[in-house]
Amino acid sequence: MGQAPSKIVTLAKFLQQPETEPASEYVDVYFPTQQIAVFDKPDAVLPVPSFASELKLTVGELFAWLLE
Repeated sequence: MGQAPSKIVTLAKFLQQPETEPASEYVDVYFPTQQIAVFDKPDAVLPVPSFASELKLTVGELFAWLLE
């Protein structure tokens, strides 16, 4: 079985910055420009579409919802 694309992207980001450790809870965001961002800090605010601009959702909040 192959690795999930998000795991590969996170590993690639980690290898670019070897002084950090990969987080176990992270969110990969794929922008329309094909840019990829990894949000791995619990207090990092996730980007949202313009129609939801008032929503301020952090990585920590997202994972807390998933664990409910």
